[in-house]
Amino acid sequence: MSKIFSAAALLLAGSALPVLLACDKNDDAPDANAAPTSVASLRYIGEAKVPFKQEYNGTTLGGFSGLDYRPDNNSYYLMSDDPSDLQPVRYYTAALNFDEKSFSGVTFTGVTTLKRPDGTVFPKTGSDATAIYARIDPEGIRYDAATGHVIWSSEGVRNLTTTPAVLNHPFLREANLDGSHVAEFGLPQLFQIKATDNGTRSNGSYEGLSISPGGRFVFTAQEEPIYEDGPRAAFGVAATTRIVKYDKATRQVVGQYAYKLDAVHKEPVPATQFQLNGVVEVLALSETKLLVMERSFAVGPRPITW
Repeated sequence: MSKIFSAAALLLAGSALPVLLACDKNDDAPDANAAPTSVASLRYIGEAKVPFKQEYNGTTLGGFSGLDYRPDNNSYYLMSDDPSDLQPVRYYTAALNFDEKSFSGVTFTGVTTLKRPDGTVFPKTGSDATAIYARIDPEGIRYDAATGHVIWSSEGVRNLTTTPAVLNHPFLREANLDGSHVAEFGLPQLFQIKATDNGTRSNGSYEGLSISPGGRFVFTAQEEPIYEDGPRAAFGVAATTRIVKYDKATRQVVGQYAYKLDAVHKEPVPATQFQLNGVVEVLALSETKLLVMERSFAVGPRPITW
């Protein structure tokens, strides 16, 4: 198995690392929180593969679930979605080597362990009986040029098979570049994880993440509908999830917007097997306009890239 870096699309989904090559009419110095004036089209360039279980600085590469560009030093921030199964929760920095005609490879330049608010690392899975109750599901990451910090997300963990149940809420946090905790964004009660069929579904919360041009707002997305918003997407069945808007200064929610998910792209084989469609990334082009990436999966059908 390999992890594939694809300079083919706009945003990031799962372990693929798509990249946007966009032209902006403004040729001034780049702003890390700026956005292209418009996106007319996307063109496939190529891909690069990182071998399965390749190591870097004592850590295992892979499971990349978030990607952001920092133009002042031409680097990328990559979130690993390893919940401390292999090594403590972490993000990487890298150079993606591509131009308008080819994508020649990825050069990793750093790895940073993200800390909990008390300054400790997230415990290794199975290290003791309590580690499961500290488990998170890291997903999104954005570099904030205004503060020199990163903003990152976990979509939480819901496991009802344990006693007591694991009900770890999703979160949005701000961290220094050394991984130390700075602050936590507010979480509406509606998005908390509960043992009942209310609130956030397991593995279905804060996945996409973006800072608006100018840096005033932070957008995130529920990957799947909360229970109150109806059933999950399925083959032939669309669904409704939410995009959430935070004021970056107050770190509080100032808006929520319904977003219609497409139906799952193919029927699973057999039809009772697992299927899913959800939001995996968002990109703010302005304070009111977003590009949204969905990812659909069904057991059996051949994977498709559009």
